[in-house]
Amino acid sequence: MPRSRSALATEGLGQRLRALRLSKNLTQADLAAPQYTHAYVSTIEAGRRVPSDSAVAHFAAKLGVEPEEILTGRSSARVRELEVEIQRARADVSRGAHDAARHRLRKVIREAREYQAPRLEGRAEEVWALSDERRGDAAAALKRFDRAVRLYSDESPVAAASSVAGKIRTLQILGEEHHAIFVGEHYLDSLERGGLASPSVRLRVLSPMVLAYLAGGFTSQAGEVAEQCTRLMPRVNDPEALAIAHINVASVQQAEGHYDDASRSLHQAEQLFDALDLQQESGVVNLARGVIEVRRGKYDEGRRSLSRAIDLLEGTGNDVQRMNAELELGRLDRLVGELERSAERLESALGKLPPDGQGRLRAWGHRELGMSLAHLDPGEAEKNFLVAVDLYEQMDEPIELARTYAALADHRLSQGEKESALEAYRYAGSALEALPDM
Repeated sequence: MPRSRSALATEGLGQRLRALRLSKNLTQADLAAPQYTHAYVSTIEAGRRVPSDSAVAHFAAKLGVEPEEILTGRSSARVRELEVEIQRARADVSRGAHDAARHRLRKVIREAREYQAPRLEGRAEEVWALSDERRGDAAAALKRFDRAVRLYSDESPVAAASSVAGKIRTLQILGEEHHAIFVGEHYLDSLERGGLASPSVRLRVLSPMVLAYLAGGFTSQAGEVAEQCTRLMPRVNDPEALAIAHINVASVQQAEGHYDDASRSLHQAEQLFDALDLQQESGVVNLARGVIEVRRGKYDEGRRSLSRAIDLLEGTGNDVQRMNAELELGRLDRLVGELERSAERLESALGKLPPDGQGRLRAWGHRELGMSLAHLDPGEAEKNFLVAVDLYEQMDEPIELARTYAALADHRLSQGEKESALEAYRYAGSALEALPDM
């Protein structure tokens, strides 16, 4: 029969006790006195006896260590040092120092395995997964989040909340919204059944589900989950989880046209990220704010926020969000009539996007480029519209597909191609008819 984790954790206790005793230049009698005998210590060091909790506490006090170090070989001080290393790696990821982060995390994972400390190893895997996610490799990130969830299997289910949230995010990035929603709902259901669904854990998992519901076209469900997040926020004392929730709630507020509410949510998120000194996250907030300001027609404010986002994201390694900001600036250039600069910016950003997992952003960028090129190069505009159509068809995005066909139809009509324009309008209508009932 396989040995339990607790048995494995105490394996070699006698050798550890002897090594600690010798490191302090103590005899067995010194260690034993005054409560125990040297023979008692001898049988423990020989592996023939397991000490009682009170004996372990006595030996630990004599040796000047925590009882955990005798029982497991883990130094509490070293565990705290490894936790600090994980926090430093998290900060490295935020500023784009991914190599430095991975160097730290590799050492933490190695020591965590030696100590048989799955929680530490799981947390290190989470931060590594976040690095993969920020670098645009959602598939690699998903694998590491999965690994972290498995490492937490012997811990309380609550420990896996951040990794589950990461799985939801990366599945949504990869276009698997339904799977992302299932993962979140299944996890929350299991917590509810066990009476473990604290406000902080629920907020951390519900927050990315907002975007998954939005991406899947389930706008009413997205609104309901966003409202749940809003109700949970006053009960949560976790700055990073709160900031992320504010961003995701702002997405729903923007979709519903509540721009002032969205701006307030983003302002709160930025304050929290600034307090945490998370550069990349502040850049994402400025990107979201710039999008809202442009949608409201506040072009000067939008340009400032988007430019600020690019400055913050520069050098962080998050090419996806940086190019997203560039695409938004290209759209803004088009709206103010600077078509050549718009086309140049959009083409450059599309060329720098990571190749995988960015279908929606790429499709949107090609549609915007088509609209910018409509008066500059009608033939190239047509090509970009068709690229966007193909991408939206692959992703089964009927609403965006309909919008793209409508833009293509308008373009063809402006070129005097009435028959082909009518055909594109028909395709737009067919895309909308294919929408599922919700």
